[in-house]
Amino acid sequence: MEDLRIYSYLAVLASTLLWFFCKGRKVSTGFVKVVFFLAALAYLTLLVTTGGGVFQIPWILARDLAVLAIVAFVGWYVAESTLLFSLAVLVLALALKFFYFGGAVKSHPSEQFALDPAGELLVDLGDPGLIDQVTAALQDYGVEATPAFPNLRHPEYSDLDDFFVLNLADDHIGRLQEIIDEIYETGAVDWVERNEVIELYPPQAAELEAVAGASEPAASIPDLGVDDPFADRQWALTPLRMGDFYQALADGVEPAKQTTIAILDTGVDGSHEDLKQSYISTDRGFDNDRVGHGTHCAGVAAAVTDNGVGIASMASPGGRFVRVTSIRVLAGGSGTQLAVIRGMIRAADEGADVLSMSLGGPSNDQQQRAYAEAVKYADRSGALVVVSAGNNGGDAKHQVPAGVEGVIVVTALDRGLSRAQFSNHIENIGMGIAAPGVDIYSTFPGNQYKPLSGTSMATPYVAGLLGVMKALDPDLDTQRAYQLLDSTGVDTGDTEKTGRLIQPAAALAAMRR
Repeated sequence: MEDLRIYSYLAVLASTLLWFFCKGRKVSTGFVKVVFFLAALAYLTLLVTTGGGVFQIPWILARDLAVLAIVAFVGWYVAESTLLFSLAVLVLALALKFFYFGGAVKSHPSEQFALDPAGELLVDLGDPGLIDQVTAALQDYGVEATPAFPNLRHPEYSDLDDFFVLNLADDHIGRLQEIIDEIYETGAVDWVERNEVIELYPPQAAELEAVAGASEPAASIPDLGVDDPFADRQWALTPLRMGDFYQALADGVEPAKQTTIAILDTGVDGSHEDLKQSYISTDRGFDNDRVGHGTHCAGVAAAVTDNGVGIASMASPGGRFVRVTSIRVLAGGSGTQLAVIRGMIRAADEGADVLSMSLGGPSNDQQQRAYAEAVKYADRSGALVVVSAGNNGGDAKHQVPAGVEGVIVVTALDRGLSRAQFSNHIENIGMGIAAPGVDIYSTFPGNQYKPLSGTSMATPYVAGLLGVMKALDPDLDTQRAYQLLDSTGVDTGDTEKTGRLIQPAAALAAMRR
């Protein structure tokens, strides 16, 4: 649908140029006007239905109107010269191809870089006491400043206590870059970044295929030694060799501790029939899920296995190794960078051993210092951070928090164990790994089960496995964890772009050597 919106917009631009061309040669423009208005109507309709949330549509419309104005000006200026007009069309075509189909625009809605209207900027101060100097310099912009991450349990773990969030008056949002420049001119800040909005955007076409593809039992699921009735709908359990994994855990292996996997997402239905025995509440407000995304991820990681109900998960039969909790950071399916980082801090402060983050988006900022400090905070708190690569089909390095150093990034594989068409790739990522991410059957709110697709679904496979590994070795750190996953994994149809496919039983065996 997004492609159709872009094509309809290109039809608007083409008919605009054609109108000037015909007018310059005194040729009737009646047909061209009809094409223009039909294309414009289609574009506006598709913009409303596919443009994303309320934060994205105005931005997209303003951008596209600006491009239309430029095209109209060029058409008017060179219309009478066939040579100049042809050259202009060629240049515009190449520019538009790059801009709309080369990755600069065509992507999911959160790539439009909308900002949180309640706090647009995050600033990292060299000294928190200098915040008054910043606000004084920005008094003409109606800026309000508050500590971004107050009440840190361990402020010594990172520089998060140096960050403030700045809320700009609505009538000054259009002067954002000017404001950022003035902030730097104060000399009081080390870094300024945008508090961008994150919205869930699963691969829609793949999800529809998943509903059809996973609605029937798979023919090749081997006996896993567990009695979960929907295990035969979980094709991913076969390439993960989960029967071997469950057997390995049953062979007298005792956990050193019961670990906690925190699902940073839309919430989790903690009362779900296949989760309630492994679920622990961090906050009662997080124990429900109006969207379903978080509950689905929680089931992949830690649904109760071998209980005669629902699905099998990465958790051991009997639930001795892991439990799962929820930290809601995407209320209603969207959130902000600030909310996600606060969620990471809370999970770490609550003692989570693994942070499973099936979220993210592209960013205006080339660096993400706040995310980097949050990862450092989680790491020093003893937690492993696992994030999805993203569903744009591009480079995960440009996705946040996937592009942040210190996180394990998960790509999605299809049933053929090749990179799913929508999955971002990880050639430029330090710690990339792969897991199944298409037609993934898991828990859904209200004691339901359904298939979904995305790197979001692949991520909790890795998070669940790491939860078990941390239960065996509580001192397991991120570098060692990734080395175990990578060295025991197997090649995929495109290992360079996906990383290796995790092999849970082999990873456990490597830990015990």
